[in-house]
Amino acid sequence: MLSKVALIAVISGSLAAVGVAPASADAMREKIFDKAQVSLGLDPVDAQTSVAGLQIEHDGTSATAEYMDLSISVDALSSHSDTTQTEDGVRVMGLLQPGNSSAEFAVDLPDGADLERFGEGYLITSRVGDGKLVYGEIETPWAVDASGKSLETSYSFADGVLTQEVDTEGAKFPVVADPKIKFGTSDGPGVYWNLWGHEAKSISALAVSVAGLTTAGGCVAAGKLPSIGYIIQGICSFVGVPTMKTIVSSVKKIIKSTKISATGCYQIKIVPRGNKLKKVNAKNCR
Repeated sequence: MLSKVALIAVISGSLAAVGVAPASADAMREKIFDKAQVSLGLDPVDAQTSVAGLQIEHDGTSATAEYMDLSISVDALSSHSDTTQTEDGVRVMGLLQPGNSSAEFAVDLPDGADLERFGEGYLITSRVGDGKLVYGEIETPWAVDASGKSLETSYSFADGVLTQEVDTEGAKFPVVADPKIKFGTSDGPGVYWNLWGHEAKSISALAVSVAGLTTAGGCVAAGKLPSIGYIIQGICSFVGVPTMKTIVSSVKKIIKSTKISATGCYQIKIVPRGNKLKKVNAKNCR
């Protein structure tokens, strides 16, 4: 899974309006993008290394970040753009003309994934059986103008397009708006399985049955387990039988050594396999 993709929209006046020659305009645009990043405390120079397993490709207009078999692509839907690679992702920046107060980016998610509202941002998730896998999130957006003043901002997602709206009234241009897309969580890149405490307890109690059914009949057979069958079947279909058996074994060991609340929401990394069940916000399980 991927680590982070950060998108920055730089809202500025039209360069053509001041009669800047094409070559000079390109240089000026580059300076605007660089200045915008520096004002945020970001390095405008491409990082030479990336988080282990994370692959980045970018061409100044679009970027693709890949982790294992999962990928996300982002295209700036503006006439001028730039990209900067970081150690844990890439920033895709768009330069907007006067009169615009929003930035749009085409976002291509992993197969079967969607964006699910999470506070002021989104989780990147897919439903697997009755369970939910979390690949990452789009964090709460923020925006500042050229003087460093924070501006009201929000975003929405529809038909594959991420739109960030910025209240630019009284703002000093250029204005920088930053929706951040990252894969994984604070525990690093990966695919995370969110489950309720009562589900974790049921899985632990039926660990032997889970192992036996998946071994004998594959992932489909796991659907026969009471209450949690479709969850196990869905996750098993995603990760495969050997990995599912290991995950269930990990959950059983964790349950034995950890106090689990039946109504709490917990998270475990399944790709690559983690060895801890972490309590997270209940919104992750809904």
